Amino acid sequence: TRTDFNKKPTPSGSAEPPRTMASVADRLKKKIDVDFRRTPLQEAFAYIAEETKVTIDIDGDALKLAGYTKNMPQEFKIDQVSGMGAIAEILKKYDKMCLVIDEKKNEAVIMTFPVAEAKGLKPTTPTP
Repeated sequence: TRTDFNKKPTPSGSAEPPRTMASVADRLKKKIDVDFRRTPLQEAFAYIAEETKVTIDIDGDALKLAGYTKNMPQEFKIDQVSGMGAIAEILKKYDKMCLVIDEKKNEAVIMTFPVAEAKGLKPTTPTP
């Protein structure tokens, strides 16, 4: 048997196109267990991001302008809450902080209402 290099190779495996990823909002519906004990804000969002497979960025400059830091301790425990519910629990403590979901960039960003407004972004209201 000899290989004929003049023929185009035939792909092995399935010819089915890859599935599209679920939206950021859909992935944030995933139920997770949260147990934050003096967990810094940035670590809390990193945990939620890892569990829901969503990129969550924190706009540190926006937080600084409002007097917030990435190290503010989070202290709560909730079992079987959606990722969005966990974010809502954090944000309800900080009246200027908001969530902006950018489906085009496939990410969520934590910032403040004034910065979101200045950038022309529409904050998402996180619901449990």
